[in-house]
Amino acid sequence: SAPETVPQRVDRAPKTLRRFETTATADDNLLQAERNLLARARSALTRGQPEDALAALERHEHDFAAGRLVEEREALTVAVLVALDRRGEAAARAARFRERFPSSLFGPAIAAALASPGADE
Repeated sequence: SAPETVPQRVDRAPKTLRRFETTATADDNLLQAERNLLARARSALTRGQPEDALAALERHEHDFAAGRLVEEREALTVAVLVALDRRGEAAARAARFRERFPSSLFGPAIAAALASPGADE
């Protein structure tokens, strides 16, 4: 007798699902790129290199002006401006942040940055 042939199952996602997966992967990659820039800025600030931190934040603002991590970028920018002793700019940016994101979880971090020693000079 002839050997039985078993039909092979081929998993093929519908085109709409494949398109969604491709879009989701692209979105994940963009989010990761945003995270990387903010991590670079945080790391530079922690190392006492606020100029490098600001450069990473400016890059984020250029590349991801309407990105998913804008609130975090803006809060970190306020802290960096304080570290650079650019307190007037920090206060102005904080005011714009509070107008744009009045209920943000980053609000306390901004207040703490502005209240840091010498912040009212």
